[in-house]
Amino acid sequence: MAPITECMKGGSFNWTEEAQKSFELLKKKVSAAPILTLPDFNKVFEVDCDASNMRIGDVLSPEGQPIAYFSEKLNNGRKNYSNYDKEFYAIVRALDHWQHYLLYKEFILFSDHESLKYINSQQKLSARHAKWVEFLQSFTFAIKHKSGVLNKVADALTVIFEAHEGRLAGHFGRDKTLALVQENFYWPRMERDVKRHVERCRTCHIAKSHSQNIGLYTPLPKLHEHVRLKIVNQNEKYKKQANKFRKPAVYKEGDLVWIHLRKECFPRGRSGKLSPRADGAFKVLQRIGENAYKIELPGNYGVSATFNVSDLSRYIDENNKDSRTSPFQPGENDAEKSEF
Repeated sequence: MAPITECMKGGSFNWTEEAQKSFELLKKKVSAAPILTLPDFNKVFEVDCDASNMRIGDVLSPEGQPIAYFSEKLNNGRKNYSNYDKEFYAIVRALDHWQHYLLYKEFILFSDHESLKYINSQQKLSARHAKWVEFLQSFTFAIKHKSGVLNKVADALTVIFEAHEGRLAGHFGRDKTLALVQENFYWPRMERDVKRHVERCRTCHIAKSHSQNIGLYTPLPKLHEHVRLKIVNQNEKYKKQANKFRKPAVYKEGDLVWIHLRKECFPRGRSGKLSPRADGAFKVLQRIGENAYKIELPGNYGVSATFNVSDLSRYIDENNKDSRTSPFQPGENDAEKSEF
């Protein structure tokens, strides 16, 4: 959806090739199975409920085939609920939202919070719980526990998205995002999933780009033969020291890269603290020497199209498609409301 919404920003409408591709994909997703089906009232309805620190999610499905989804971002007050109350609230909101499907017959309710199986047998209730339990009396259902491994309503990508982008302070980096996710969740390869999400975040590339410590030092040509040996020795010492904390980077013709908007090269593009720090994606046209590349730039940039490798970084699109090889590993592929 992002390319489509981008067309409507800036006070003008500009339908791009990326927007058309996004539109075609959207049409395919909403018209092809298995997305949603029409309800079959001869089958038993199932309601899957789950909650995270910032959102609740529910799925309505007759015998496992989804027919509707519901999601709600928690306000500041509800974010302070206990895990039990958040899961309970997810159930109440689901039943309220789909009561026209659920009031007339028995259904099955799934939650990954096992204590909620005893919702109707509690002796002492807080005012909030009493109100919610009273509401549930209108329905006939069996509540069952479904472990978090099986209950995929609040999936890993949603959790990462909320931790990385859901705060007023802006987008967090990889380490901070990982720490926030680890406070309440665990799954195999979590660190890898967080790293991939952050490195594909376009907003982070634009707002946080910086020159990279890549591109090995290359000594200047020897100018005086009679001091050649002395220059060779000095160059080798300097090369060893300069490359101590650097790593090589190689891009191929046709690779897509981000350009760091260094203010010395782009004085108009870095005039303010909140101005973008990068732009892309741009195509690599030619390698020049060991550490420079000629980049395909739009005509309105008005600067040289040749950039040092330290001002370039590999572009990975937001759809997780990366058909190019990593610049750090030449030749290898990068696989891997009713209110209550």
